[in-house]
Amino acid sequence: MVDMTILVIGLAAIVFLAIVFFGMAGNSDIGNAVPVLSGMSGVRKFYEHSLKQHKKCMVLYISVFYENLQITIERREMVRLQEQVAGEVLRLCAHGCGEAARVDGNNYIVVTTVSEEEAEYFCKHFLSAHRKDFKMIDAFIGVYTAANGKTEFQRAAGYAKKTSRVAKAEKNKYLISDKNSLQLIIENDNIERNIESLIDNNEFYQMYQPCLDAHTGEIVGCEALTRLKDNNSKNILPNQVLNAIKKEKLYKKFDMYVFTKCCQWAAKRVDRNVIIICKLTKKTLTSKGIADTMISIASKAGIRNSMVVIEMAQDSVAKDTETFSANVAQLKYAGFKFCLDNFGKGYTALGDMTSTEPDAIKLDRSLLANGMEGTGRVIFDNVVKMAKEINAVVFCGGIETVEQENIAKEAGCDILQGFYFHKPMNEEDFDTLFVIHGKAVEAASVFADSKESFAFENKAEHTKDMFSDTRKSDDVQKENDMITYI
Repeated sequence: MVDMTILVIGLAAIVFLAIVFFGMAGNSDIGNAVPVLSGMSGVRKFYEHSLKQHKKCMVLYISVFYENLQITIERREMVRLQEQVAGEVLRLCAHGCGEAARVDGNNYIVVTTVSEEEAEYFCKHFLSAHRKDFKMIDAFIGVYTAANGKTEFQRAAGYAKKTSRVAKAEKNKYLISDKNSLQLIIENDNIERNIESLIDNNEFYQMYQPCLDAHTGEIVGCEALTRLKDNNSKNILPNQVLNAIKKEKLYKKFDMYVFTKCCQWAAKRVDRNVIIICKLTKKTLTSKGIADTMISIASKAGIRNSMVVIEMAQDSVAKDTETFSANVAQLKYAGFKFCLDNFGKGYTALGDMTSTEPDAIKLDRSLLANGMEGTGRVIFDNVVKMAKEINAVVFCGGIETVEQENIAKEAGCDILQGFYFHKPMNEEDFDTLFVIHGKAVEAASVFADSKESFAFENKAEHTKDMFSDTRKSDDVQKENDMITYI
């Protein structure tokens, strides 16, 4: 009797499974099937099969950023949002035959046979959904079409990923690669592969954008802008170089290369009352021993250290604050001036104002662009006021109109820069311009010259040089003379 009961239960189970199986098979439709994320092996197989059968396959790389959310919401809410994003990704696969996988943490790679028009529709829909429903999530999509039947999966996925980077760099939410963008991606690849040898072989040149005394209109110096020129004499975009340096972790090497060039430039002009602004990353300034290295480079060049203003890029947060602060203090004692770059944007922290006691603060151009009226104007004026109260020279760049010049002057900015005055130029053109509009050699400094304070000089004395320094730093420079030029 027991055996019969077991047999009946077994038959019932088989019938139930058969109904489920055949019911699913009977209703199978790729538009209604519930897709799941594949592993990379599944995505690769689908790509290779589609390319072989159709000679064409669309690859999408979706970069998703949750950084702001991770510190403001619970883990459960974070998981829910990730599921929502994955659901939107899978809709594309359900719509037109495809596979998707999660890669690089929270990003996605999608391969599909949909048309370019359908892919573009998906991009717009996905980004619209994330703006409406996902709130603080940010996303960028790169689309690459493998159409020659020969592109390997790894390369196609790499092109899609780099297209998403180009989209982000160009402030687009998505980008479908074409001949021009693909050429840009290939150029980026070449730069990344060869960036270290480009530095070693001195393949970079510098342009110089003049800086003006806001009170007199005289030129007090320039900002050095380092550029790479390729064999076809095309100017490479700065972001391409910076991205390669970031990827290859060559911050320190590149920064010391740039610093050396700035010191060499200053060495040719030691008899003039001129400064050069040299931008360095915070990562480099956090390196142990970097202050000794920089003092030695300057000593080799034979310059007055006060000729060089170190513009500290707000590229990251200094993790080793003790080393960072010690390096800054040593460089300031040696006579170098410090300027906080892009104040009001990125990783700018008010703590930097106390840890570095900057000689100058360079306002981010967005403060000026938004400071023409209303609340933006109030913010701009008060940022300048705050800088004044800590005795920092206020540097305003990005000036493109006479209205912006007037606002900067009215707020009390001390140094002005922008295309409205002068575009970047080569050193011969800068020298010619400086002869006509440069400050007199006998001018004194807008910076106070004591080690304890960097208070402003009397602004009525417009014949004074904004960056001279009477501190005796030559003895400090000569302490270490062991390094050679990079």
